[in-house]
Amino acid sequence: MKQVLLLFALSFLIASCGESNPGSIESVIESGDLQLMRAKKTQVLQSYDSIGKVLTRLDAAIAEKDTLNTFPLVTAFTVNDTVFDHYIDIQGSVETDQNILIYPEYQGLLTRVYVNEGDRVQKGQLLAKVDDGGLSSQVAQLETQYQLAKTTFERQERLWNQKIGSEIQYLQAKSNMEGLASSVNQLKAQLGRSTVRAPFSGEIDEIITDQGQVVAPGGQALMRIINLSDMYVKASIPENYLGSIQ
Repeated sequence: MKQVLLLFALSFLIASCGESNPGSIESVIESGDLQLMRAKKTQVLQSYDSIGKVLTRLDAAIAEKDTLNTFPLVTAFTVNDTVFDHYIDIQGSVETDQNILIYPEYQGLLTRVYVNEGDRVQKGQLLAKVDDGGLSSQVAQLETQYQLAKTTFERQERLWNQKIGSEIQYLQAKSNMEGLASSVNQLKAQLGRSTVRAPFSGEIDEIITDQGQVVAPGGQALMRIINLSDMYVKASIPENYLGSIQ
């Protein structure tokens, strides 16, 4: 409708500007007068603008009276029989039974931390070292004394087997050797507590105590180790869904 009115208006405009009119477009162009041509162009543009305003009013009036366009569109589709899977969202937490804090077993200065956060470690791997306060030197001295006592006992044992020497000398040598062996084992056990080793294979999750701090049994933890290879999800599920869990 809008295009028809526009063509009609243009036809009217062209007809009004025909050759019979002294001020027609053809006569203005043939005159070669620049000012006259510009004035004619302005006149034509004003006529076109007035036609556009008329068309806008007509479109508004048509839209107000035309009720066919107010009906909503309806889409049709075919209903098919299919399986409907129903899902529910459950919040849970990922956990592992091997998630522990490692505490020092010996009092002293934490001289070395051999691992960093995120490191993978194997069971028994050395993780940290606490200053033993000279205990390692005592162990070395006792081991020297033990070796001497062992040599003395072996000599006394050979003499005793040859019926040479007294039984008291043999028993004293044996007792001295066994006593030193027991002392060495006890000191080695204490010395072993100055080293911190991984209780299982896993990953260092957090370093809690920095190197250079004084630590003690029952005090602050040294680090946290977790095993990420044996994990599970723990969540609370409503009772009415328990039979549907797969």
